[in-house]
Amino acid sequence: MKKSFIIFILCLLACQQGHAQKDISKEPASIVMFGARYSFQIPGADTRDLYGINSTIGGSLTYKTGGNWFFRAEAGYIFGNRLNITRTELLPFLLTS
Repeated sequence: MKKSFIIFILCLLACQQGHAQKDISKEPASIVMFGARYSFQIPGADTRDLYGINSTIGGSLTYKTGGNWFFRAEAGYIFGNRLNITRTELLPFLLTS
């Protein structure tokens, strides 16, 4: 399953094409860009004891206007195998008891 997913992603990336059908030297073009990211983190010191090894997955959407202004929205989700919530100074307003 994991191997087939990696092959699928590689094929998807290999099949992308670039089109140059507009002369942008005379007129700036507006464009929408998508991005995806994944990271694997191995923390050190006391952060290792609190959270352990974790991963982050996320994406972004960027819009470039014809006037060369950029607008960007990003989102990400952090997940891992351990979360030690015994420390009350970490985000105390989220703890209920």
